[in-house]
Amino acid sequence: WWIENVVKLTGDPVAVDAMLCFMAIHDLGKIRDIRIDLSPGICDHDKALLYIIESTPEVLPSYLRLPHFYQKLIHCALSVEFNFGQFLQGENLPTNLLKVKTMLGDEGKDAVAFYLFHIFVDIAGTSGTRTWEGSLTMDQSLYSTFQDGVDCLEMLTTESVDE
Repeated sequence: WWIENVVKLTGDPVAVDAMLCFMAIHDLGKIRDIRIDLSPGICDHDKALLYIIESTPEVLPSYLRLPHFYQKLIHCALSVEFNFGQFLQGENLPTNLLKVKTMLGDEGKDAVAFYLFHIFVDIAGTSGTRTWEGSLTMDQSLYSTFQDGVDCLEMLTTESVDE
């Protein structure tokens, strides 16, 4: 339901392509040599990739060929300084939610859905090389907690942080 109605990946091959592109390039900033060459002085992998797509997007042809709308969603997802895992564990402050609301506010529900699906795929893929039998981390319990967090963050597109 969530993938079809919120993220809307099933009806739009361009959205699927954009998400696959994002997942393919997302961890490039973790590669030391790439950071040294393309984002000198930046250690955080998300900030490094953000710097690369802002300064030298031509080194990422998969990103560069995406429609501007999806480039903006990827940029937005990389710009959010928010740890969803901490949020799920109740370790965030209201100011953290304000940052998310401000950052995602311009793009609204599309940005929230894209960002959250990226987080979902990232979590589900943890330890992905250890088995072909499905996710070792995204079990029913974690999914239920994840969905509660999704429901809360989706409210940020329509309600204030205080609510």
